[in-house]
Amino acid sequence: MDLLEYKHLACSGKVPIGRGAFSKLILGDTTMIRILVVGGYTLTRENLVAVLRTQHDIDVREASAVEESRPFLYDASLDVIVFQHSADGNPLAVFLEAVGQCGQAGKVLVISSWISDLQKQALIRAGVGGIFGEHRHFRELTSAIRRIAAGKRWFEDGLTPPPRRLANGSTALSAQEQRAANLAIDCLSNKEIAARMQVSESYVKGLIQRVFLKVGVRSRSELIRRAMETAKPHRASASTTHAE
Repeated sequence: MDLLEYKHLACSGKVPIGRGAFSKLILGDTTMIRILVVGGYTLTRENLVAVLRTQHDIDVREASAVEESRPFLYDASLDVIVFQHSADGNPLAVFLEAVGQCGQAGKVLVISSWISDLQKQALIRAGVGGIFGEHRHFRELTSAIRRIAAGKRWFEDGLTPPPRRLANGSTALSAQEQRAANLAIDCLSNKEIAARMQVSESYVKGLIQRVFLKVGVRSRSELIRRAMETAKPHRASASTTHAE
């Protein structure tokens, strides 16, 4: 059974969905793995939490955004912090800063459909525990979680997509709008785009809004999907890097 099938099980109500503090239940001599799931779209996050709770040795709680997760990030009893990377919310740079301040970067597993080269380099520099492709089997996700809980690492190859650019034709984007759109497609935040283009963040916001209007989309994720219509990410097999 793959992750999509588990998500369907959660949506059907056959798996309990909820949130809250870590359970106090101890199952014999089983060592519980304590996990915090951060970010992602609400339904996706709740489904992931519900699926993880089907595992007898995993104890889970969740936070919808980086700011909400901050109080939990200082909890030394956490074994793994699962961050769901998406284009529309919870900027990766903000999350890395938060876990860095708490000294918990090595416990982080980032789940994403794709990671740009710049983001992968930033994750490695930050010392995260691993990167996991959301297209992979649920059993592999639990394996990755257990590896990181054991102080090891899990990194995947093949999550960097081919160059994706928004075709500039009937949309009649200006040169600056085109550049801002391409940087947004690479999942840079408005602040990061502003630094690249050497303009103000408010100016970037205006550029992105004009891009949305001209292209006919309402969010960054829709913009990325539009760019991906002609270029799909390469899905390579997983590779792991073991900690010394």
